[in-house]
Amino acid sequence: MKRPLKQYAQAFYQAVQDDGAELRNVGHGFIATLQRDGVLAKANAIIELFRKEWNTREREIDVFITTAREISSTQQQHIAERVASLAKKERATIHATIDPTLIGGVRVRYDDTILDGSMQRALHTLKEKMIQ
Repeated sequence: MKRPLKQYAQAFYQAVQDDGAELRNVGHGFIATLQRDGVLAKANAIIELFRKEWNTREREIDVFITTAREISSTQQQHIAERVASLAKKERATIHATIDPTLIGGVRVRYDDTILDGSMQRALHTLKEKMIQ
């Protein structure tokens, strides 16, 4: 019987919520189930669905912050807290990366939203306006 990938993610969420469960055993059992059902190759997609399930139920949000240069953890935390507030979530998990091609500024991504305050984007917008 074929199961939707989301069903695996939901089952994994329930398994990690069990107070008596040892996470190592839960993980091994989860991988064995994926292998048995022939969907181990789709593990990355299932884990992504698990993250979404976790974030929804635990009222968390993943915040992806990209800057041209390193910024302080305080600055990252401020951005993440603001995004969590906008998204009506209680907590945020920060995923910070550096991309020198941004030139300056910051690009923030969460859920299906991208806030692009990078110099790269500003220059691109200016170029488009000059061409018109």
